[in-house]
Amino acid sequence: MKNTVYKISKKFYLTKQLTNNIENRLRIFYPSNRSSIINKTAEYLIGLYITGIFILAGLYVFSEISVYYSVLAGIVIYVIFQEKLNEDFEKFEYRLLEQLLKFVEDIKFRFQFDGMLEQSLIDAISDSDYEISVHGQKIYECLMESYYHEKQEYIDISPNHFFLNFYFLCEAVLLYGDKKEKGVSVFLKNLGYLKEEINVELLKRSKIKGNFLGLKAISIIPLFAMGPIEKWASYNIPELKESFQSEFGIFSTIFLCLVSIMAYKTVNLLKYGSKSKSPSGLIKTLANMKWVKAILRGYVNFNIKSSVSINHILQEVAYKYDIFEYTLRRFIVAGITFVITSVFMISGYFAMSRTIFNLVICIAFVLIITFFAFHISVWILKIKKQLILIEREEEIVRFQNIILMMMYMDKITIEQIISEMERFARVFKGLLENISDRYTYKGNEVFKEAKEKSGFRPFERLMDGFIACDDTYIYEAFDDLEKDRQYFLDRHKQENERIIENKTVMAKTLSFVPLCAVIIIKLIIPFVIYGINALQTTDLIM
Repeated sequence: MKNTVYKISKKFYLTKQLTNNIENRLRIFYPSNRSSIINKTAEYLIGLYITGIFILAGLYVFSEISVYYSVLAGIVIYVIFQEKLNEDFEKFEYRLLEQLLKFVEDIKFRFQFDGMLEQSLIDAISDSDYEISVHGQKIYECLMESYYHEKQEYIDISPNHFFLNFYFLCEAVLLYGDKKEKGVSVFLKNLGYLKEEINVELLKRSKIKGNFLGLKAISIIPLFAMGPIEKWASYNIPELKESFQSEFGIFSTIFLCLVSIMAYKTVNLLKYGSKSKSPSGLIKTLANMKWVKAILRGYVNFNIKSSVSINHILQEVAYKYDIFEYTLRRFIVAGITFVITSVFMISGYFAMSRTIFNLVICIAFVLIITFFAFHISVWILKIKKQLILIEREEEIVRFQNIILMMMYMDKITIEQIISEMERFARVFKGLLENISDRYTYKGNEVFKEAKEKSGFRPFERLMDGFIACDDTYIYEAFDDLEKDRQYFLDRHKQENERIIENKTVMAKTLSFVPLCAVIIIKLIIPFVIYGINALQTTDLIM
């Protein structure tokens, strides 16, 4: 049965992308054989489909079946599926981080006695929980391949930068050996840094989980409440049934569904932050077609001021698309929104009186929603910019850790340090790639150029350190780095507290907006209108 569900989901157009997303994520969390991945993917799909059936039943049990409501129900189920996947995988990643913390502590304890990394890994893997033991085994295999065959496959399948950081620490010891600085093992000291960072991340995620508890449910509950509210109101006052089935009732239902979905997505974005997605090959292929490129270039040149601003944000957040590909993606999203909105607006038009006025209203509604869909991606991009800029200090701490790990190694070069920093970079990835490409023939000039472009003082200080390496040893150029690292780590903890509080306030406000809107539009307004009409009728009789 599991294989049948997997094969059908893999081939069916509407579930193909969902199946691929689940399989790709599970391949990262469980880097084992393909049959095991397929089995877990099938189990997950079955659970999602059962959840979808219950959601569909909840939406229809108190509501009349219609085409436009069915389209809305389909959109709701799709959104909930996507967010359920994100939430489940976030929970799994949190559990994996807890296991990694214990695994690092185990490695640190074993290594300090015999200094044998390979044996420490083997012993720690055998005593670990299942999930981390799978990753530990994969790390061990990749380390052996890196040592003997110069392969580094684990880089592509690491769940997050903490695992990649641990892999890099082990790889550095395996290839270059451990050193003692002031009588302390550099490897053990770096494992201590890693433990501290994991603890900070776990505390941050735990607090976010507690603060956001129930907010996503509150924002989506109005979708299920509209039907019961209409039934209850119509039962007590039969005259209201006509109001709910009128043009106002249909448009208000569509409006409230959109508001609820937007609130749900925004709360999710505030909770989990921005996620880097792989670029679509289709978008890149289409954007490189001559006639498509000409149209996109014409649009960008016509809106040159806003396009330059968007392109600057794309570079700041290290987005996977350039300005032309991003513009094409906006047009595609707007086109899909136009088609979907048109389908249930046409069905809604046939459900009400077919007048010219209603037709104009339907067309205007479709155009407004399409216009909104075209521009919302830019608004979301600006929100992501604010969220991702928070990560700058986290990234600086990671860079400092890499330098602290490598600066005492024998025969280490600046090119090797920059290359390792590039592996961990996101916000500053573009700058580091530029340094890697041009350092061999421009020398220290590339660091000066990077300083001017970054506009972030901590990154500029790192560049000053690399410039100073031209006149002294690497470990002398970064002599004060350990103090700086502790300062930024403490400052980042305080920033996390402030940011979480601000995001919580915004999320609480947004999550109650759909519920208030449903009460006002589906209860208060119809009852007020009915009361006014009843009073007017009474006055006429008298």
